[in-house]
Amino acid sequence: EIKRNLPEGIKWDTADKYEQKLLSVHEGLFSDYSHVWCRTLKSGPEHGEGAEDVLTAILRDVLLAKCEANREEGKQLLGAFLKDNKYQFPIFRRFVLLCVDKFWTDYHGYLDRLLEVVPTVLAESDLEVEMFDVLQNHNADFSSSLIEKLKVLIDNVPQYYINKGKEKLVAYWKYKWL
Repeated sequence: EIKRNLPEGIKWDTADKYEQKLLSVHEGLFSDYSHVWCRTLKSGPEHGEGAEDVLTAILRDVLLAKCEANREEGKQLLGAFLKDNKYQFPIFRRFVLLCVDKFWTDYHGYLDRLLEVVPTVLAESDLEVEMFDVLQNHNADFSSSLIEKLKVLIDNVPQYYINKGKEKLVAYWKYKWL
């Protein structure tokens, strides 16, 4: 979409680090940095004074109430958060994980769907806290196929840790998720 809207007449693809810069623009447009101002959706936002904090708490509470009161409507919302382009910000994936954790029995299938939508979920700092909660609280209930998917993700260590050249960092990353 960004490529299609660039001004014509300029050879953009010959620019230095074109693809990398284009990805940075996309990331800047579709990142909400919610992990910075809200460490955990379960008990946060921690500051509670800014508009982002207040609106996040309101949306969280409304979403949890909806998921508890009407499972089918909750499923529609979570499905939309995972597929609709209008919900691209990480906070919506965090909300999915929060609902999966809180209402595991009814919404556990959305963890599989999230893994399809965000195959690098374990490497996404935005999703780390909520993903950790789901893994910690429900690992005994995981299907064998989900366990296998998670093992593959855990073995797929982010390049950042590998580039550091220290086996301890790679081992720590795997340990954290195991």
